[in-house]
Amino acid sequence: MALGLLGAVLAALLKKHTPELALLLAVAVCGAAALAAVRGVREVWAFLEDLLAAAKAKGVKFGRPPIPLPDNFYLVHKAWRAKKLTLKQAAAACGMPVGTFYSKAVKFENTT
Repeated sequence: MALGLLGAVLAALLKKHTPELALLLAVAVCGAAALAAVRGVREVWAFLEDLLAAAKAKGVKFGRPPIPLPDNFYLVHKAWRAKKLTLKQAAAACGMPVGTFYSKAVKFENTT
């Protein structure tokens, strides 16, 4: 039964990840499920944290890669801060939602 679960998890992960990462994630999921059946939840979290730390140490990147800012972002940001554009106009000029434009603007301001 464990191999059936591993195969099903691996098949699902292969649709979105490289084979190496998919296998690592599948083994982690099945290992965590088996550990949870035998031990407590805290030990499972400790196991997963160790696994994530090992993966990060190998250079595995998690999460969706950020979409690059549009070429006109800096000019639009400057115009928005100079109150020549509203937040809604600035976001539309960059082709992004208002919340995304604002969070990118704040992040840009905090890094400069």
